[in-house]
Parts: sequence; C-alpha cells; structure tokens
Amino acid sequence: MSTRVLATLLALCAASLLPAFAAEIHVSPAGDDAAPGTPDAPRRTIQAAIAKANPSDAVIIHEGTYAECLSFERAGGLAAPIRLQAAEGEEVVLDGTGLVAPAIGLGRSDYVEVVGLVIRGYVGGGILVGAAAPPWDDSRLRTDSSPKIPDADVAQGVSVLNCRMEDCSGFAVRMQATRRCVVRECAIQSVSGDAAIDLAQLADHSLVTENTISGVEPGPDNAAACGISVRGGSSFNVISENTVSSCAGYGIAVGVDCWKNVLGRNTARQNQAGGYRSSGAINAAFVWNVAVENGGPGLAIDGAVGRISLGTSAIGNVAVANAGAGILVADAAEVSIRENISSNNTGAQIRFTPAAVVRGHHDFDFNCLHPRTRLTAAIAWGTDQPEMSVGAFAQDIGIGAGNIADDPGFPDAGDDWTLPEASPCVAAGPGGENLGVNPVTPLADDVPAPDEAPLPDTADPTDLIRRCLSLAEGPYSALAARIASRAAEVGSALLDLPALQPDLVRLGTPGECSPRTRWYAIRALAALDDTSIDVHIQNATGPFEGVEAVVAAGALAARGRNMTSTIERALNSVDPWVYIVALGTRAGSDAAAGDDLVLAADSGAPHVRLYAGARLMEIGHPDADFVWQSLRPEIEASPDLQAAARAMIENGLVKPGLFAGLLPPAVPEPDPNSPNGYARAAALAQLAQEPGADAGVLRDAMTQDPSVIVRLAALEALLDIESNQAP
Repeated sequence: MSTRVLATLLALCAASLLPAFAAEIHVSPAGDDAAPGTPDAPRRTIQAAIAKANPSDAVIIHEGTYAECLSFERAGGLAAPIRLQAAEGEEVVLDGTGLVAPAIGLGRSDYVEVVGLVIRGYVGGGILVGAAAPPWDDSRLRTDSSPKIPDADVAQGVSVLNCRMEDCSGFAVRMQATRRCVVRECAIQSVSGDAAIDLAQLADHSLVTENTISGVEPGPDNAAACGISVRGGSSFNVISENTVSSCAGYGIAVGVDCWKNVLGRNTARQNQAGGYRSSGAINAAFVWNVAVENGGPGLAIDGAVGRISLGTSAIGNVAVANAGAGILVADAAEVSIRENISSNNTGAQIRFTPAAVVRGHHDFDFNCLHPRTRLTAAIAWGTDQPEMSVGAFAQDIGIGAGNIADDPGFPDAGDDWTLPEASPCVAAGPGGENLGVNPVTPLADDVPAPDEAPLPDTADPTDLIRRCLSLAEGPYSALAARIASRAAEVGSALLDLPALQPDLVRLGTPGECSPRTRWYAIRALAALDDTSIDVHIQNATGPFEGVEAVVAAGALAARGRNMTSTIERALNSVDPWVYIVALGTRAGSDAAAGDDLVLAADSGAPHVRLYAGARLMEIGHPDADFVWQSLRPEIEASPDLQAAARAMIENGLVKPGLFAGLLPPAVPEPDPNSPNGYARAAALAQLAQEPGADAGVLRDAMTQDPSVIVRLAALEALLDIESNQAP
C-alpha cells in the first residue's frame, strides 16, 4: 500500500471520529442575507453566513461566483471547528476583481477549516492566517531558550484543504504567528509575491503537504518568488510531498533563524533560482526530495544577512540536470550530506565554497556523484569549478570514502526515480540502504519543540558565558565557547577563565555538544594549558579536526609545550587546508615556513591563498605587502572570498583588522539604535575596528543591552580591540 493511500485512509478514519457539525448554514447567489441559511432558504453572502456560525457549525457554499473579502471574528474549538466549505460537487469561486483585501482574513481565529474553494484574482492575497505578529527582532533566535508567543496572540489549528488559488498577488496562503495549521492538497498557480505558501513569521508546527504550485513571479516590492517559503523565525514545520514548478525563485526555501524544519519527499522542477534553499536556517532537514531541471542548484545551503546555515542535513535527495551544482554548500557549518544522488548537473555534482571549507565540520559520505561526462570531475572543494574526482577527493581530503561516481541508471522518461535492480546505488548506503529517495518510510507530520529554558540575564560577562555554555542547542554555546577561546588566546582579563574551565572540559568531551562548540572549548583549554585535551588533539582525524588540532597545538606551543609531532603530522597532510594552517602556525618562528607561505599565496584554492596572504601580513614577512596588494582586488571582487575571510576571522585564524576596508558593510547595516539586535551587534563590531575605539560604549552594551546576542557581540568586540593591539 502506498504511503499516500495509507495517509488518506488514516485521515478518513480520523474524520469519522469527529462529531457531526451541529448546524449547517447554506449560502447561494440566489439567497437572501435575511434568510435563516437553510438549504431551502440560503443566505446570499458568505460573510453573512460566517456571522451566524458558531463552533461545530459548517458554512456550506453553493455553486456560483462571490465577490467578497471575508473576515472571521469567531473561533472554533479543537473538537468543534468552524468549517467554510464548497457544497459537494459544486464549484465555488471567490472573485477578487477590483478588491484590495485578502480573500479570507482569519486573524487570530482558531480551528477554522477552509475546504474546496476556488480563490481567484485577489490583489491583497488569498488566505491570511494570523494577525500581525509581534515585532520580530532577529537577535531573539528561535531556540529552546526563546520565549513563546502567548496563546492569545496565536492562531491555532487552521486548515486549508483542497482549494484552488490562482492569479493572486502577494500570496496564496500566508501564516504569521500561527501554530499547528495545515495546508493540504491545494492547487496554486500564477501568484506574484514572496511565495505562494508563505510561512512568513513565527509560524510553528505547520503541516504543508500534497500541494501543487506553479508559476510564482516576483511582486512589485520583492524578488523572492518561491513556491513555499519558511522565514521570520518560523520553526518546527513539516513541508512534505509538494510539487513546485516554474517559479522565478527557489521551489522551497527556509530562511534566517528558522529552526528544525523538515522538508521531505517534495519535487522541485524548472524553478529559475534553484530547487531548494537553506539560507541562515538552523538544523533544517532535507529528506528524500527531488530537484530536476532547475535554473540553479538543486539544493543550496548558504548564509543570509550575516548568519550562516548551521546543522543542515541533506539525506536521500535526488538532484538531476540542474543548471548549477547539484548540491551547493556555501556559508554553512556542520552540514550532513549522505545518501544523495547528484547526477548530470551542469556544474559540480557537489560544490563547497571557500567559506564552507573554512567553517567546516561537515559530514559528507555515501553519495552518488555522477558527472555529466566522463571527463568532468564531480566535486568542487573551495573552488568555482569541479576539480576533483570522487576517488581523488577521498584520497586527498580524507573523507567521503563511501561516495561513488557511477550512473544511477534512472529511467529516461517521467518522474520515476525508482532505482533499477542493477543500479550501483542499490544497497550503497552505510547500512545497506539504497541511495536516493526512500518511498516507503513514513514521514512525521510534526517536529517536537525542545523544552524552554530561560535566556541568560546577567551583567557579569563570565556568568553570561557560563550560562550560554550550558544551553544544549543552537549557536549560543558555540559562540560562547568561541569567545572563551579568544579570551584565553589573548590572555584577556575580561573573563574569569579558571572559573569557566570545568564547563570547557565538559564541552571538550566527544558527544557533549556540536563539533564546532567542542573544538572551540578545546582551543580555549589549550590556551589555558589544560592537559585534559591532549588526547583529543593527538587523536584528531579528518580535515576539519586536523585544522582544529593544529590551532590548539599552536596555542599550547605558545605556552612552551612541545607540539612538534602534531604540527609535523599536519604538515604532511595531503589536504591543502590542513597543510596551510599548519604552515601558518609554524611561520611565526620559522623563516623557511614563511617563504613557503609566499609560494602558497600564489597558487592553490582561493581560501588557501587568502589565509597564506593574511598570515604573511601578521608575521611581518618581507614579501607580505606585495602579496597582500595582489590579493586585495580579488577579495574586493569575490563574495566567496569575503565570506571565507569572515569565516577565518570568526574561527580565530586571522585578526579582523587585516580586512579593514576590504569587506562590504555588515548586514543588517550597523545601527547602534536599531530595534534589531543584529544591527546593534554589527555597530559594535564596526566600532571595535576604529582607531581609538571607545571601550566604554562596548562595556555598557556588554552589561546593559537586553539582547544576549548584543552582549556577546560587545564582549567579542572588546576582545577584537585587545587582539588588534597584541603584537
């Protein structure tokens, strides 16, 4: 039995358990609004029928065209919804010609069902669920620590089922400040705006499934034009089994600060920007999706407005014949890419940009990466074009030994992504699973939210870092560990580092936290000469841990420890990134290593040349100015190199002052008085780079700003000043 048939049967069984509607209020173009709303005496307008509806009532609309903008002031209940439904077998059209409001505005009305309507030609959009959400400050990340919106401000349990929407402006369905809403089996075409289905702001625990969307174009004030968009902190949603095609933007996109959204078994075809995108999202999961013949990457995992994508997983997806990389990993960290099939795409089958390589800690294995021709490489590692075969990548970089490069053998016609028995992708997964789409295993229809925990609210910087280190999920713990490592490396008195040592030892243990957080903790402990992390440095394997081990070893060597064996091991690495960081670590005390850096700055991948040039400037090599001047135009012209430079600064590999004037302004634009915490944080970072920066302003922000992100940014800005002043 197919999963779709099974889901339908389960839905029918669930429906049979619901109580019958208490009353039906009928509507017909031939009715009268003064009538009682019975089948024989229907009301004429839908709005008049809605005004009479109570929980457990159904508004039954008979065939005809209705020129109305509907609004709800009443709510249903969990077991007593209000239903707005086309009469069985009859076509009901809401016609928005000449109207400017949305077709249906549900506001904060809970438990309303909209079933079987045709919505056409509304300039103000189709169905708007939820009232205006509270002002959204991007610095209040959606984590297990973030306060939830009060129930009174949220629209819950709204369902939009089996509707057809066309020629609407702005959106077909938009949700803002909602919880546990459903959009199922709708057909949407010819919409202009940000997205056809738009989870616009703080829309949580939604289920968007089995919809067909085509022909989304940009509106007059935007250029997103996605089929389905998840943005504005919307979290814990399931987007499944939708088909999205011919959109000007991406088919489905998940945006900044959106947490733990699952996208499964969707199909994105012939969308101009690309198939799927995670831009600045946290822990997004792309599972068993298909991207075919899109005008950009099949799946793009990158950053936006100054934030990176963190913890994205791409499992069992199929990307075929896209005009770009099959999978693009850009400004992102801790990405897991396994059991995918990327075949016959015009660019690399997978591309890691320089920033992606620098940020690191990716899990990349057991994929089929089949290039367009036998003469084309499959993988671009820190470059624009594919330069490495699957075998060369596993040998030179040291990960991905389970990847293959064979033709998956898909049938030539249609949307059949079933693997033939003879396909090399059959049983090629780590546990004998097939690569690509899994048509059998059920998808969940909800994502559980983590438990709440109070945000750190303290004026003491050491206590702030300690409390952030205790948070189990999200970027807070990694950011706090990074700040602790920088404070330890510059010997700052801003933090009581011995008091943080027990927390750092705990985080340095494998399995206690994310890889990035763990290695920031190890680097802090190395700067404190804590011997508990020696075994972790000695046992580091793979390209990302290799780089981290070199940085930690450099911190120990600066305190008199003999770390020759660790650095020598890295200098013998075949991975150019591990090698160049080891070379840069040695160059401060070894003139020959500095000369080798000069050679590296003139060849190799862009991020390798960038780091080599920056390190030459830091050690004051005689050729540094010449090398740096040759790199400057390339940095100014390349967004990829600019992102890599920011990643190197954040990872503590180079000093921020080196790039003064070379990197574009931070996004959002720095503004010390902005209500957006990230804009205030950017202003503090900018202040730290100015000559004679006023540290008092930074100290005030560190102790008084209401945003934890801003307090951490102020603390890091103070460390920037100390670092730039260090010899």
